[in-house]
Amino acid sequence: MVSINVYGIENKQVLPLRLIDDKKEKHVNLLYLQDSHNDNFGHFACTKNLSRLVSSQITRKKNKKFFCDRCLHYFGSCEKLQLHEVDCQKINDCAIRLPSEDDKWLEFGNHCNKERVPLRRPGMYST
Repeated sequence: MVSINVYGIENKQVLPLRLIDDKKEKHVNLLYLQDSHNDNFGHFACTKNLSRLVSSQITRKKNKKFFCDRCLHYFGSCEKLQLHEVDCQKINDCAIRLPSEDDKWLEFGNHCNKERVPLRRPGMYST
């Protein structure tokens, strides 16, 4: 038997689309590319090295990174990745979605809900 994970590209970032629960000895990672002219069509590409596909969105350094198949977190060593994979299978959705370029700022808009903070002056309270 073969296990297959499918990844897609959204806002210039690789994200998992479908993940297998039980990774088999023969495992394949596929990249799904949607046709830009027709939303009903797409293409699958076999990804031999997930690190090469994803590392360019993390850093420009050429050091090898070890990526988790499920959540795309990366580690500097294979041992750290193996420790992470045990916990990652228990937690089904630990993937991080970063905000898009248009949605990267956080603002507070409900100024009527803010609370006043008392102003403390030096020497005002004696201890």
